Amino acid sequence: MTVACSVGAFLREGALAPVDTAARERSVPTRGFYAIRNATVHPMSGAVLKGATVVIRDGRIEAVGTNVPIPRNAPVYDAKGLHPYPGLIDASTTLGLTEIGSIAATIDTTETGSFNPNVRAEIAINPESELIPVARVAGITTAVSAPTGGILSGMGCVMNLDGWTWEQRVLKLPIELYNFPEPSGDAAQSAEARRRAWETRMRPVKEFLEHARCYMRAHSAEGQTGVFCIASSDSRNVCNLPYHGATAVEHGLPYEEELKSITLYPARTLGWEHRWGTIEPGKDANLMLTTGTPLDIRTQGVQGWIEGRPVEMTSKHIRLDERYRKRPKE
Repeated sequence: MTVACSVGAFLREGALAPVDTAARERSVPTRGFYAIRNATVHPMSGAVLKGATVVIRDGRIEAVGTNVPIPRNAPVYDAKGLHPYPGLIDASTTLGLTEIGSIAATIDTTETGSFNPNVRAEIAINPESELIPVARVAGITTAVSAPTGGILSGMGCVMNLDGWTWEQRVLKLPIELYNFPEPSGDAAQSAEARRRAWETRMRPVKEFLEHARCYMRAHSAEGQTGVFCIASSDSRNVCNLPYHGATAVEHGLPYEEELKSITLYPARTLGWEHRWGTIEPGKDANLMLTTGTPLDIRTQGVQGWIEGRPVEMTSKHIRLDERYRKRPKE
C-alpha cells in the first residue's frame, strides 16, 4: 500500500494562503427520491444491517434501517444478495491531472520551479479522463487530486467522480499544500543520519517560509502551518485502492479498520465527516452496491451513486473487454 506521510501543510491566514482563504463547499444539487431495499448494508458507523432499506432523497441519505418505510411512489432498487458500502475515498491522487505517462501533453501535475504554493489543481483537471470512470467502477466516488514535483507543489482539491466540468466535480478547494518534505523512512539509517537528512531537506523550506514571514510582518499579519499524514493508492491508478487495502489486511491490519481507512477516516481527515464516509441519515448519497467486499478482487460493482445520482457503470476497460470477447474466432 502506498503511504504518503506529511504530504500536506495547512496554511491558515498566512502569506502562502490563496486569496480566497475560505475553502469552498459545493451543495448537493440532485433532486428526487428512491429506495434500495433487501440489502446487506455496511454503514461503517455501526453493525452490518441485513435485509435493510436505504432511502435517498435529494442527493442525501434520508433513512437507513431494517424497519424503514419506503415513501409512496418511490422508485425501488431491489438489492437482495447485494452489499451497499459508502463510496470509497482516495485521499491523495493525481486523477484528472495525468493520463498517459509516455505522452507529456497529457500530464499536468508539475509546474516549473521548486516553490509553487499558488498552484490550484482544480483548474487543470480533465473531466474527460478515461481514468475517472475506471476508478468509479471500482467503487471510488471521491478523490483528492493534487499537484506534484518541486518542494511545495501547490494546492489540491476534493472532487466527486461525476460531472461534466471541473466546476461540477470539485467539492472543496483549496485543501492543503502538497509535497511537503517528509522524514526518511529508511530503517538502515541511524536516527542521527535521518535527522541530518531531514534538516537538509527542510533547509530551503525554512528559508522560503522565513521570507514569507518577513512579508507578513511587513503587512502586520501572522501565519500558521501544520503537517498531517494520509494514506492512498497509487497516484493515478485509483481503481487499485481497495486491493492495496486487501494487502494491508493480509499483513495484519484489522478488516474493519481497513474499510474505514478508505471511507470514514479519509472523510474525517479532510474535514468532511459530516458529508461522507458512512451510510447515515443526512449524509451525501455517495454509495456503491457490490456483490461482496470491495477488498476482494473478484467482487463486482453493480451500481454506484454520487450525490444520489446513479452513475454509468462502464469504462474503457469494460468496453475493451466486451469488444474483444466478440472477436471472431479463427
